[in-house]
Amino acid sequence: MVRDDINEVNDEEFDRLIISFDTAFDKYFKDNQLVEKYVAFYIAERLKYNFLFRQTLVDIIRASLNDLAQLNEDDCNYDAMKKILKEQYSFEIISDDPLEIICIDQ
Repeated sequence: MVRDDINEVNDEEFDRLIISFDTAFDKYFKDNQLVEKYVAFYIAERLKYNFLFRQTLVDIIRASLNDLAQLNEDDCNYDAMKKILKEQYSFEIISDDPLEIICIDQ
């Protein structure tokens, strides 16, 4: 469900929802090793282009994640994202603005 207003949710429900979402979000990243795969790619590509400079591993990880944080909506292939949302999660975006999403059965 896409809510119209944050005020539809009281503080107790908001806390419950955000904890549930954060738990699922963390689990998805950890189970799929998304951060680890990205950092390994970052290091490998830097080595491949002879563009990795001597520093601590922690600093390299921080730099790679900082680069990742520079992404914005223009970096998202909307059609590919919508296809994933539909095929993997059974949700279809029927309107971008305002956002409308329906649950579909496959």
